[in-house]
Amino acid sequence: YTVPEVLFDVPPSAFRPRPDVTSAMVLLRFQRLDRVAEVDPAHLREVVRSAFQQRRKQLRNSLRALITSNNAEPLPEALARSRPEQLEPVAFIDLTAHIFGKRALNSAAS
Repeated sequence: YTVPEVLFDVPPSAFRPRPDVTSAMVLLRFQRLDRVAEVDPAHLREVVRSAFQQRRKQLRNSLRALITSNNAEPLPEALARSRPEQLEPVAFIDLTAHIFGKRALNSAAS
C-alpha cells in the first residue's frame, strides 16, 4: 500500500539515550486506492474511527451503533468476528459501502 524510500540515515548520536542501532528517515508514498471514490470520505472516516476506537473488540461490537443507526444488514459472520487490525485497508471501503451504501456516480465527482 506504500512505496517506501529511505531518505537518509540518522546516527545514534541524534538520540538520548543513545541506541545501539543506526536509524533512518523513511518516506512512505501511499498508493492510490481508486475504490475510495465508491464511498463518502466522511463515512469512511467514521467507520475507521469506530472500528479502531475499540481495537481489541470484534467488528460486530465496535460497529454495532453504526450498523443499527443506518438500518444496515448485519455483517457477514467471518467479517463480524474480525478485529480491525486484521483487515486490509480496502476492507474498510467494503465495510463503509455495507453500512452506508455506495456513492452515486454523480456525487463522486463533486
